[in-house]
Amino acid sequence: MNFYSELTVNDASHGWSGLNPGDTNVALTSPADGDIDVTVTANAAFNIQVKGSGDLSDGNGHTIPLSNIKVHKDTLASATSLTTSYQNVGGLTNLAAGENQAYSFMLWITVPNPCPDGTYTYTLYIQVVEA
Repeated sequence: MNFYSELTVNDASHGWSGLNPGDTNVALTSPADGDIDVTVTANAAFNIQVKGSGDLSDGNGHTIPLSNIKVHKDTLASATSLTTSYQNVGGLTNLAAGENQAYSFMLWITVPNPCPDGTYTYTLYIQVVEA
């Protein structure tokens, strides 16, 4: 039997607003509930994994390191920095098989000081793999 999974990302986008240079470990401000919600169907135990596309960029040559974003199910103290390789989301590993299971995870950002004003973007990738 092969591993089968379906992943629906329920929040189309995410972000932080009102940030200032030197802000440390600021939780998402969008979506309003402060986390990214996903729904998973899988026929075996699974892990939820994430990666980033690269450093956040304002399009004018200014960047915020991708590693300045941390990820975990719900605990900053246990969060790990994003990389450009898929990694398990802490607290969302070895999850039981089942249909339409709702999960969420949080992201926190640290803004370097100095950091020019602007809109910085990146892409977050999410996948489900067999545990």
